[in-house]
Amino acid sequence: MINKYTQSILYVSLFLILITACQQPQIGKQTTSEDGKVTQYSGENIISENLVIPEGSVLEILPGSKIKLNDKVTIVIEGKILAKGTAEEPIIFEGNGEDVYWRGLKINGMVDIPDIDKYWNWLEYGDKEVEDQFFDHIAQGNVFEHCIFRNIAPDSREFERRNKWMGTIEAYNTALKVSNCTFEDIMFFGAVLSQRSYVIVDHCLFDDVTMHKAINSTDRAVGLFYKNRIMGHRVCNARCADGIWTKKFVGLIAENYIQEVADDGIDTDNSRAVIYRNEVKGVYDDGIDIDNGGLCFIIENTISGVNENGILVSDGSEVISIANKIDSCAFGLTLRDGSEVVSDKMDIQYNNHGVILYRNIPIAITIDDF
Repeated sequence: MINKYTQSILYVSLFLILITACQQPQIGKQTTSEDGKVTQYSGENIISENLVIPEGSVLEILPGSKIKLNDKVTIVIEGKILAKGTAEEPIIFEGNGEDVYWRGLKINGMVDIPDIDKYWNWLEYGDKEVEDQFFDHIAQGNVFEHCIFRNIAPDSREFERRNKWMGTIEAYNTALKVSNCTFEDIMFFGAVLSQRSYVIVDHCLFDDVTMHKAINSTDRAVGLFYKNRIMGHRVCNARCADGIWTKKFVGLIAENYIQEVADDGIDTDNSRAVIYRNEVKGVYDDGIDIDNGGLCFIIENTISGVNENGILVSDGSEVISIANKIDSCAFGLTLRDGSEVVSDKMDIQYNNHGVILYRNIPIAITIDDF
């Protein structure tokens, strides 16, 4: 018969065994479906060399997994990746060891280049059929949910202009959704880069001094970027470029919080976008920069404490600017180089200069504007 003392020792021993088991990392596991089309990762896995997922195949990473990559390793997706963590069990992508930086993920899809004219009509006027087409592409594409990305860097590990064309996640000719993810310790290149793709980035945190561009979308991409937090932590001699940068892009940029990046908060180059209810604070250059023939609706944004222009419109761009608040900037609203702007209900105050008009800017002002 087991006496009470022995029984107590047994209970304590079993409890300690359970606690120890919970503290130890889950052993990594890789499985492949019978048809070889789905590769599944769970637990903690170390990737020692470049991993390629071929066309027609899927890489699925389960909640709570940790993918640790050796130095200079890249995950290349020719098929599709589904990395769906949860708030309680996020998926972690990181370098394997101290001072080990891995190269990131590259997704090469087979999607036709988006017809950005069609998608601009959807955003400007509304079109349920086109809207459904966009979200169908997203539903069938690559997904990152509740993931943490850290220890990411280009091979050079230094700030170079060419690094703006590199990122932690690079997506080409594909569809991509990045939701509720965190990007930290991102050195000298970007976080999410998309070209010729359908893309959604929402509810993500971009938090690093040396991140080049948090969101970078170009070359006839269509995107929705909303409710993200971009924290540049700009300090002397640190280089963190634009928060959101687009070129030849159509999309919605809404309700993002962007603070202390070392270039523009939102920079659109030859793009058509609805820029709505973003908050931009303390950036080094311009709060919102529209240039190179862009066409944008800028509505109800709050911009404060920027080093240059609250809103800059240039290079023949066209803008409708309504109910934006600009304060404590070097310049409030600046128009130059043949830009065309309709501005109404603006709140521009406590700036060094309120409105700056360069040569060749037609203007109509009523007494209600003063």
